[in-house]
Amino acid sequence: MKNIAYGLIAMVLSAALIGCDPSPSELRTTAISEFQVGHNQKAEELFQRVIDKYPADADSWYYMGRIAHADKKYERALYCYQCAIDADPGYEPAKYWLKKAQADAGDVANYLNIIPKAVDKPLP
Repeated sequence: MKNIAYGLIAMVLSAALIGCDPSPSELRTTAISEFQVGHNQKAEELFQRVIDKYPADADSWYYMGRIAHADKKYERALYCYQCAIDADPGYEPAKYWLKKAQADAGDVANYLNIIPKAVDKPLP
């Protein structure tokens, strides 16, 4: 009798767990929270999970750029900001941070021909 009860519990739990992955929106929200408290590695993992499912998610690309930028990985930051802009051409924060990354990258940014200069607005 005990084994049957355990089996039923296992079946119910298995059924409940199917489809319980957090949505990309939930993942992104959690990742933003992790980023805001300085848990960049965890945030990056969560943003990557969103991008894996939705490669055109501008918010996730933007935050991936912010994480790379904070780590002084300017080439990666430039790439991520540009991906955010490609996904949403009106994404102003990505344009602003792309300019900052280009300035911080210095000469490296000049050699990255695939990334155009951000010329919409000057940095304050």
